[in-house]
Amino acid sequence: MPPLPEGPGARLPAGPVSEAWAGEWQAACGHAACEECIRGWVDAQISQCRRRRQLRLRCFGPGCSKALPQQLVLAVSAGARDLADRLEQRFDLERNRLYPAPLQVDCPRPDCVGIGYLGFDTVMCFVCEHQWEPDRHLLKKQLSMHGGCGGGDGCLAQAEAELPETVRRCPRCSVPIEKDGGCDHITCRCGYEFRWSTLELWRPL
Repeated sequence: MPPLPEGPGARLPAGPVSEAWAGEWQAACGHAACEECIRGWVDAQISQCRRRRQLRLRCFGPGCSKALPQQLVLAVSAGARDLADRLEQRFDLERNRLYPAPLQVDCPRPDCVGIGYLGFDTVMCFVCEHQWEPDRHLLKKQLSMHGGCGGGDGCLAQAEAELPETVRRCPRCSVPIEKDGGCDHITCRCGYEFRWSTLELWRPL
């Protein structure tokens, strides 16, 4: 049984592709289809996967409850590979210990799977960089649902207190920036340029 091809430019061999063909990545349900058909099936469900924020697709067989293997989905669909990359970004953001779950909010754009962090005048999605005004009622609701950080502004104070010495906030948008070397000149993702040592506006000599 041939190994599953890897990489964005990988091509599946000609002929039908089934769960049995895919070997260790597949649950054996026996359904088969050509590469073009599988790609069409996967691409038709990408929007739904975005809404669910997970790349999990059921088999194309009528009434089959098995899931298509991730490796096969990524091999046939560029859209699936793009979504997988963006979901990985989201998962990294969710693991940020400075901003626990009560301070995380989904990006409001329907085609984006990113998140932003509550606690600033403006929230920015760290996947698509869309910006919007935060909903303070949402912040209070999430705090009460998760019951963490002491309530109120406790989460914000806790996050601020835990910032290491290598992290400072952008003077314009307040996003935390970590510096691990280099010169005193910092350019934030919002476009603001400042001096790390003084937080003053950067003015070239």
